[in-house]
Amino acid sequence: MIGLLVLRNSLRHPLRSGLTALGLAVALLAFCLIRTLLDAWNSSVDASAKDRLVTRNRISLIFPLPISYKPRIEQVAGVKNVGYATWFGGIYKDEKIRFAQFAIDDTYLEVYPEFLLTAPEREAYDANRKGALIGESLAELTGIKLGDTIQLRGEIYPGLWELKIEGIIRGRDSSVITREMYFHWEYFNERNKREFNMDPDHVGVFVSQLKPGVDAGVVSPAIDAVFANSYAETLTESETSFIRGFLSMSSSIILALDIISYVVVAILLLVMTNTMLISARERMHEFAVLKSLGFGRRHLLTLVIGESLAIGGAGFLLLCLMLTPVFTVLADSIKKNAASILPTFSFNPANLLVALVFTVLVAVLAGLAPALEVTRLKVTDGLRRLD
Repeated sequence: MIGLLVLRNSLRHPLRSGLTALGLAVALLAFCLIRTLLDAWNSSVDASAKDRLVTRNRISLIFPLPISYKPRIEQVAGVKNVGYATWFGGIYKDEKIRFAQFAIDDTYLEVYPEFLLTAPEREAYDANRKGALIGESLAELTGIKLGDTIQLRGEIYPGLWELKIEGIIRGRDSSVITREMYFHWEYFNERNKREFNMDPDHVGVFVSQLKPGVDAGVVSPAIDAVFANSYAETLTESETSFIRGFLSMSSSIILALDIISYVVVAILLLVMTNTMLISARERMHEFAVLKSLGFGRRHLLTLVIGESLAIGGAGFLLLCLMLTPVFTVLADSIKKNAASILPTFSFNPANLLVALVFTVLVAVLAGLAPALEVTRLKVTDGLRRLD
């Protein structure tokens, strides 16, 4: 009986109920997509290793470090392997296709055991001074294949840089990000000396792999102590902290998106409350009749809040129908235009669960105000209201 009344009340004004449900679905969709963007933004932090340290110039990441620091870092207790890399920053074909490129030494790949290469690919790469390695995901995105010869147009280091793809880097598991390109630092340094002379024999960062069981908190200050009071002092931190610090340069954007996602929930509450107040006040005469027939406080609360939950449930179902096509279009767009910024963009089902919780919470809170108004209604006052 109560369930039938709830259903009939929800459908009494189908246009209003439908538009409210659609508004809820759109707002919930915005919430889910914003949370997914934030998850994608922070994915590189989640994928970082706990046994790697990154050493950079203490002043700023843009200032390089002498290559001569490598053997001194290797001598620090607890360090297993040390590689180094320099950000290149070239453009492939056009500016819409942007991805990270690094000039690396031969040890760099040993520091990243999650990067998988076949033995023939590694041999071919080592043998070709203009050889390059490309991540599997990046290869799929750009259409670059094994054996292709490509050209990068340098921005920091001008000119055309011709590289041959000698290997495809695959991840050890799905959490490994493979959207970068690597080539020989020796080739990069030789050309830099010959054409640009921009800090030759210097590198951007050193990456150290620690021995098993070694405390990163002990090794980090030990490395920095080696170069204390030198002309290029260092700052060593865990890979997780390094990436988090790099992302913090856009912290204002991240914070704004985070706040907006919860503002959306507040808007949901306002929309639903307004709808339920209008709906309840239109039927005060009917509620008075129900009270005169013996409907108690619990029944009336169930009627009003149940109607709010029914509309909220319809909105959530619309969200489920809209989510896949909208997410597919957005994911394709990001893959084509923003892969370097958001290397992974996949929907987390936990966000849908959070959206469901918010739907129920908002529906209950939105129905509570009119429900309390109905329960406090005097039968005589309600019977006088014929509107």
